[in-house]
Amino acid sequence: AALHDLWAQTLPQLILDAQCAGAAPALMDGLTQLRSQLSDRLNQLEQALLRLGLIVLRPAAGEPFDSAKHLPAGALPGQGTQALIARCLRPGVAAADSPAALLKAEVALQDS
Repeated sequence: AALHDLWAQTLPQLILDAQCAGAAPALMDGLTQLRSQLSDRLNQLEQALLRLGLIVLRPAAGEPFDSAKHLPAGALPGQGTQALIARCLRPGVAAADSPAALLKAEVALQDS
C-alpha cells in the first residue's frame, strides 16, 4: 500500500510542486524517471500476483460499494442506501475465483 500511495499520490504532488517552484530540468527528469520506475515495479508486482492466482482490486469511481471487497474510509450511508465509490485510496487483493477479498480495497465513498 505504501508503494501505491507514493506512486499515486505523493510523487505526483511532489512533481507538481517542483514544477510550480521552477525546479531545475535535471530534478524534473529525475522525478519523472522515478515515477516511471515505480510504475514498472507496481506492474511487475501485479503480474506476480496474477501468476499466483490473485488479482488486484482497484475499484473505479461510480462502482457500488461491496463490503466483501471494500473497506470504507468513512462512515457508510444509512440503511437502504446504495453507497457508491468516489475513488480507490488503496488497492486490495483477492483470489481470482473468490467473491471476497483477502485484503479489502480502501475506498472513499461518494456523498449521498
